[in-house]
Amino acid sequence: MLDGEEAGRHFGALKVSAALHNTEEGMLNPVKFVRGMKQVAESIGVEVYENSRCIHIEQAPIISLYTSLAHLRARDIVLATNAYPDPLGLFRHKIMPFYLYNIVTEPLSQYQLDEFGWQGRIGLFNAENLAWMTHLTADGRLLFINGNALYYHDIDRDYSNHPGEYRSHYKKMIKLFPFLKGIKITHEWGGRLGITFDGLPSIGRRGKHGNIYYSGGYYGHGLAFSQLAGKMLAELMAGEKTELTDHFLINRSLFGVPSASITYLGANSYKWFMKMSDWRLRIGK
Repeated sequence: MLDGEEAGRHFGALKVSAALHNTEEGMLNPVKFVRGMKQVAESIGVEVYENSRCIHIEQAPIISLYTSLAHLRARDIVLATNAYPDPLGLFRHKIMPFYLYNIVTEPLSQYQLDEFGWQGRIGLFNAENLAWMTHLTADGRLLFINGNALYYHDIDRDYSNHPGEYRSHYKKMIKLFPFLKGIKITHEWGGRLGITFDGLPSIGRRGKHGNIYYSGGYYGHGLAFSQLAGKMLAELMAGEKTELTDHFLINRSLFGVPSASITYLGANSYKWFMKMSDWRLRIGK
């Protein structure tokens, strides 16, 4: 735990009462990590087919899967699409696709780096439910994420590109760090988070014939937790009895309402509640 003066020595641009510095945590580039995982999988014989979305699944002892160009058959399958559509719709309105957006600046000048007072390359985020996050990239740019994730009524549409949110992020960033005013944004993108109503994921096996395995609902922590979920799935599929296969997350029921309108109202009401909690935190009540 750091008091305000100690926090200022780590990151002088923000005047805070206290901070928590975890020296055992670190950062990694998620794209490089996923590419590395793909290379490892291919090195042991796994075949990876990209741009081949599964559009239909027929449940049977031998499952049939259909893409726009091919028909495949498999004894077991794993649904690991998290917030993105699953052809069976098992988690529709249960794993909700919230969208989070990111912006990245041009490389910072030495003056701007000095204004931050950034010691090391630590990542930074505040303590609110809808936290903003920021860190330096390897080439000296600032990545900024505002945690105001959005949920839309039509979950089948893709809202990954949202210029209005990029502008909102920029305004928030400049409000926090006024010395960045006028800096150019070079990269903008968005994507889905798999959110559950109680904030916990579920890993397990479903289907009429018990041959459909699944994992999802990571609540924004999938980069780390999905690796553990993969171990859970592997041991579950192998029929092993271990601490991981006996975990309370295995075959955990996910709450959901089979109505787009009710789910939309529920999801955004929950988000409003978190916003109000953040507001009360800011005013000290």
